[in-house]
Amino acid sequence: MDLEEVFCHFLNRFESLPTPRSVAEARIKTDEVEALKLWFSERDARMWCGTWCESASQVHLSNEIFASEREMFGALLLILASEVCRENSNEDSVWPAVTSAVQPDKRFLSPLFVGGQPTTACKMALAAGARKLQLRNLIDRYGAQEYFDNLKLQFGFTLRGAVRRLPEWLDGLGRPIAVRILTGVEPEYGDLWSCSFNDLWKGLDDFRRSRVSVENISALLQASPWIRPQWAPELIRASKLRTNRPSPTLSVPQILDRTDEPLCELLLRWDYPAKPGLWLRLNKERVYEILGGRDRAAFAVDGRVVDRWTLQEGGGWRGRSELPCQAEGAKHNLRPNLMSISSDGKLLEEVDLLEMGMGEPLLIFDLGNGSMVSLTSKLSPSADYGLICDTDLSVPAVTQAVKLKDRVAYRLTSPWPQDLSVVCDGIKYWEPTVEQKEPIKPIRLKLESLPGETTQIESACRVNVTGVPEDVIVVSVVAGGWSYHTTKLGAVWQTERPVQITLGMALGKERIRINIRSDRFSRTVTPKLSLNLRGIACLEADGAGRARVFVGEDKAELFEGPCFVGKISSRTFQLGDLHGWGAPLISRSEGHLDTVLVESVEDYGSGKFVPSLFGGQTRAWLTWQVPISRGKEHRIFVWSQISQKPRDLPAIEVASQQGDFRWKLPNLGVAAAMAIAYQGTRLASYWASEPIIKALGHYPPNGLFALLRWLKVPVLNPVFSPAMQQAVDLDPAEFVSGWLDDDALQYGLVHRPAEQGLYAVIRKFLWNYTDRNERRMEALARTFPADGKPQTELEVFRSSITRLGEICPSLSYNFARLKLRGDKYRKYVCAAAAAMLRQPETTEFVQLRNRRIADRRECANLIKVSPEALEKGVNAYGAYLDNQVSDYKQFEPDLRRLGETLCGRPFLTASLLIRLLERNNF
Repeated sequence: MDLEEVFCHFLNRFESLPTPRSVAEARIKTDEVEALKLWFSERDARMWCGTWCESASQVHLSNEIFASEREMFGALLLILASEVCRENSNEDSVWPAVTSAVQPDKRFLSPLFVGGQPTTACKMALAAGARKLQLRNLIDRYGAQEYFDNLKLQFGFTLRGAVRRLPEWLDGLGRPIAVRILTGVEPEYGDLWSCSFNDLWKGLDDFRRSRVSVENISALLQASPWIRPQWAPELIRASKLRTNRPSPTLSVPQILDRTDEPLCELLLRWDYPAKPGLWLRLNKERVYEILGGRDRAAFAVDGRVVDRWTLQEGGGWRGRSELPCQAEGAKHNLRPNLMSISSDGKLLEEVDLLEMGMGEPLLIFDLGNGSMVSLTSKLSPSADYGLICDTDLSVPAVTQAVKLKDRVAYRLTSPWPQDLSVVCDGIKYWEPTVEQKEPIKPIRLKLESLPGETTQIESACRVNVTGVPEDVIVVSVVAGGWSYHTTKLGAVWQTERPVQITLGMALGKERIRINIRSDRFSRTVTPKLSLNLRGIACLEADGAGRARVFVGEDKAELFEGPCFVGKISSRTFQLGDLHGWGAPLISRSEGHLDTVLVESVEDYGSGKFVPSLFGGQTRAWLTWQVPISRGKEHRIFVWSQISQKPRDLPAIEVASQQGDFRWKLPNLGVAAAMAIAYQGTRLASYWASEPIIKALGHYPPNGLFALLRWLKVPVLNPVFSPAMQQAVDLDPAEFVSGWLDDDALQYGLVHRPAEQGLYAVIRKFLWNYTDRNERRMEALARTFPADGKPQTELEVFRSSITRLGEICPSLSYNFARLKLRGDKYRKYVCAAAAAMLRQPETTEFVQLRNRRIADRRECANLIKVSPEALEKGVNAYGAYLDNQVSDYKQFEPDLRRLGETLCGRPFLTASLLIRLLERNNF
């Protein structure tokens, strides 16, 4: 393929779009955008962008490209993606629209997107482009979704999202994170708010509440740089629509804080006396985007396939748009937890149905259309309704009821009793609101930890009940089958003995009730939980992997080793956002000691492998997280010894069970490692630690490092890390070449594309690397990907310094230090430092130092230290690499964390190079 076509195609798509008005507002003038377009139209630009794409298509991802080139390409990509997304995407999906706009031919995707997600090269370009144009930027500040939301921050909201959900947003329900940041309601990102966007949003809100006229809002929308003028009529219409979204209760704040467009909605179908059934009506538009580039898909609920879709020759899909919540022939499932979409064994999307409200104690459905109804909505006595309740709730006045495993369904057939109510142990829990009756006064209670206390899940603690009406005389907490009496202490009621806090309670799967009694009434209430819990719950059994983190501190952040994962909230996060190389999972917050939640984050693939046991007498088997049908492209690899060629077995010898969720393997005997591969790519793997550690102790070849990467052995955990460090120290070049070079991988195996955390592993073992031998240092530098174009010796020197600095600052520093002799080398070291600081290579040395001071403030904020402390740490790091007496070890954890950010590595590299130049009297 002529890879120059990739850029030319980009350019053609870009030139067909109008100048992005939102980008013009976001700190860059319109004439600068036009200049950028003109610059890209030059033939020279096309040539080097073709080279950029060619480099990006390699596994090592563009580190050899000079910073200025990546910035300009990233700027183009960011502008193009912003314009495409705000017009053609929705609030929960941006990359499908971008990939669709980039090319109609799949060949164009490989340098930039893999599996529908941006590659590392693409991410680096987007970040560089945002900095080049000085646009609003969340990179290094937000976590796993930072590229997704950083793109949305450039345009605020999509047209399709606004048309569907603007009324809810204006009423404060589920506003997108970009809207919250741009309107200034997220204090942590106060520097990113927009005055003009705030004017737009306030105008829409005022119009919704009839504070401004149609003429005024129309003029405001026409002038706003954040929307296209032709959007105005649709936004005006949408802003006046009534909110019809059900809100089950106020006790689950994450339901009201959803920022994504629903992938499905819950329906209840009930033809009495048949049993009731829950269904999921799919948002087909979103599903089509998710399935882009696929030809088949499996839909599963709670780990059981409920339907399969197949792509038709005409381009449409064959499959149901409404899915039952249980497989055919299975028992009715009235408490579904998770719906997942997969294709060829790869998870594409999953929906936590509990977050959609499925986990609420009481659900109401209109049986006329099957849709869910809010508990606070007015019900019509002439309509039929279905109530889905927890088993401790009952509806005494209703006789049409069906009791299933952990739910009870009641059918309200018109005309239903006017005194209808739902009770819990004989005490009123809920009653409907109808036209002729005064609505029941809501009572919202909160169950809180004692001030300053943090509770481990599965331990016991006393708790407070707040929000209790003043005339209440008795409060009891019912949890886990036990009733706990309380005592009034001022404005709160406290349990007299500790309450056992289970994981089910923390996840909302095990109910807590509070009974209150006054002289006037008795009520049972489900409280909002506000407990300071600590722990992590992994939900792998329900799908392809989500987890929820509980910590007792506010504003806590999650780290995988030194790598920032994201901010900890009440919502779950995808385990796929983690690298899985064996680093610990850590909760960190200011003023508190770090909490290790998981000792080692490991990735065994899409299935759980159970090897042969009892000397190989049993058969190995594995359970998949999503169903995988065995085929001729599936292979079984078994290594009796890790350093020898594996046995290669066809998947035909596998017995598939439980709807392709379980494979029973042939007798494989005792193995050092085993894996299932599809077309050479690992799907699931297993390993034994002792054979690997033994192999690492004998001058391992690069092929062993390549195999450890392919198997996804957790080389960063304490079991393997010492042996790995020793092996790396023996021959760093052998390690890097094996870890990064596809050619080092044998037996027809293929690395997974766009694998995360590869360079984090390299930094772990080479962060403090020093070598006084120039020949060995040159050999190590050559193992990293390089520009294939012929270069002079000095150009290779400059390129190597820049390339190494983007990966690991110590490598760049060592290479420059050993080669720095004569003015010609100093000039290129200075040019490399300028590139690291995003400055022209001709920038004066004094200006570079000033630029470094400005970047130091930004980097200090990222790791929450003072600029002065960061300066001391950088100086200590340089002294340590020079083998001088240094207190570097006290600064090392913070510097390693900074080194895992996109702006931190260039800053550290530039700081070390400037220090080197100052020592050499530049």
